[in-house]
Amino acid sequence: MTTADHTHQPRYRLLFLDGIRGLAALYVVLYHFYCQFGPGASFPALSPTLQTWTRWMNYGHYSVDIFIVLSGYSLMVPVARSTTGELPGGTWAYIKRRARRILPPYYAAFALALLPIALSHLSIHLHHRPDPTLRHDLDPLNIASHLVLLHNLDIHWINLYDPPIWTIATEWQIYFFLPWLLLPIWRRFGTAAMVAVAFALPIALHYVAPPKHNFDYACPWFLGLFALGAAGAVINFRHKPDVYKFKERCVYVVALLIGLSIFALIHYPNLAVTPTWYADALVGLATVAVIVYFTHLGQSASSERSPVLKLLESRACVVLGTFSYSLYLTHAIVMTVIVRNVLRFHLIWAMNPIVFLLVGLPIILIAAYLFHLAFERRFMPGHPHTVDKAARAAAVSPAP
Repeated sequence: MTTADHTHQPRYRLLFLDGIRGLAALYVVLYHFYCQFGPGASFPALSPTLQTWTRWMNYGHYSVDIFIVLSGYSLMVPVARSTTGELPGGTWAYIKRRARRILPPYYAAFALALLPIALSHLSIHLHHRPDPTLRHDLDPLNIASHLVLLHNLDIHWINLYDPPIWTIATEWQIYFFLPWLLLPIWRRFGTAAMVAVAFALPIALHYVAPPKHNFDYACPWFLGLFALGAAGAVINFRHKPDVYKFKERCVYVVALLIGLSIFALIHYPNLAVTPTWYADALVGLATVAVIVYFTHLGQSASSERSPVLKLLESRACVVLGTFSYSLYLTHAIVMTVIVRNVLRFHLIWAMNPIVFLLVGLPIILIAAYLFHLAFERRFMPGHPHTVDKAARAAAVSPAP
């Protein structure tokens, strides 16, 4: 998180948010593991018993809901804590901070995803064996769409190269709605209006536009989830008597929303294959309710900590959350390399799901952490390089 206002206050950090982010990223890895061995996979399918016991891995899409809510919450906290209700440093400073945090690791991961395709293309070219599929994969317009983070707007481009990164494009586009749509509505009409508009616009697109042209594959209703996260920050950090009463009773809301989400995902299997705006909205509501409740516990004078909160604030979960962005960007690339080598060398023993998970998961985590050290860490707000740069900027710029 960033400072609360324009006076360079200490950063406000909620450790359990890192824990949630880390576990959500780990769940995405497990989901893609399930896709390798679950029903319809190219590898030997899991036994019926294992399919039943591992069905809980089949909802990886909803981890993205959690990421979007967390993003809205984290970016709104400094706004909600400030007296002016403005982004620290203004809109362009906010955009530059987001670009610095998101884009360098994204481009590094995209380059890694392109590397094997480019090498294959070079090898085929040197041996004079043209392959039209590779020409399509290296289409300049396709690559350009990824470079400007617009590939999520075309159904033919959205899952190429590194499939999970379509969500990065959607989130990047949402960032621009915060200063130019959500915050003006919030300041003028309030929190409820902000959330309502954020959901109404993409839902209207869903029902008004033709099915193949409504961008459902890009999940534009994530804007509503982002606004839900921002609303959670307002509830926690805009101190009003009625809001305080809500936070006191939020535990009941948490239990209800989590229960409804679990019921919906278990009893409607199609939601795992084809998520909908209302399922995403339900998971988003449950997520923001959890965040509001745990933040309230942290703000209260009571020293009692729930077991779940202790888990989320544990060192393992916080460390996992620290490099969760790198894990999300790279896990599919590393998993693809593992699978290709297993098939290439006919390692039948490695096709066992348990062996694959016990061996493959540590490799994926280690690779993600190394990627984090190389391409992400220096761009994070708490890194000394970033802190020094902010200090230098503050020294030469007069306080607003």
